[in-house]
Amino acid sequence: MSAPNLLVIFNRAAEDEVCKLFLPYWKRSGCDILCSSPLDAKSQLAGVEHCYFGKQLQASRATWWWYQARVLETMELCLTLDYQGFIFTQYDSICLGPLPLIEPLDSIHRLVGGAAAPFASSFFLHPPWCFGWRRLEEFVEAAAHYDIETTETGIMDRWLSLIIEKDCMPFTKCQWGWSCNSIDTPEYVACARQAIANGCLFVHGVKNKQQLDSILTL
Repeated sequence: MSAPNLLVIFNRAAEDEVCKLFLPYWKRSGCDILCSSPLDAKSQLAGVEHCYFGKQLQASRATWWWYQARVLETMELCLTLDYQGFIFTQYDSICLGPLPLIEPLDSIHRLVGGAAAPFASSFFLHPPWCFGWRRLEEFVEAAAHYDIETTETGIMDRWLSLIIEKDCMPFTKCQWGWSCNSIDTPEYVACARQAIANGCLFVHGVKNKQQLDSILTL
């Protein structure tokens, strides 16, 4: 351990080329970096640590829960590591400066929406999903009581949000991150650029070099 926090990136082998582009931004976070990828789609990105769990998603929606299973196994691994806090995100994220220190009792997430059929959760949380080690321990314990295959029809954001909501886990809205599914419209580009101008340190939803250039190029 060279930093108090660990930045955990969920990625796959097919995303390694774009991850090479994003790696310098991840390193700006000031965190150690761990990439978690499936056993049948192992990331080989150089310059970071790796762990491998489960299988990659297939076209069938019935496999979507495999992602949650990998997330949960990665979280369990993290609890064996000597870090104070953990920042979990997907490969399509960049960091623009040192991220705030995550304390052991912190639970900080990007709140992006409310209730929507057919989901049971009344809100959903996007990356960054930040847990201090104690809050992560509580989340992993709570997750064991939910059917990982059926909870929230296998949607990762809703799965995490429902567990936090139903188990009444306190959390703080992230004030230093901005997120969307994909920065693929002029409106999202404008919002991301404004967030960065306002001092945003973390952006999620950057799928490729074109989107990266669109939010960072003057």
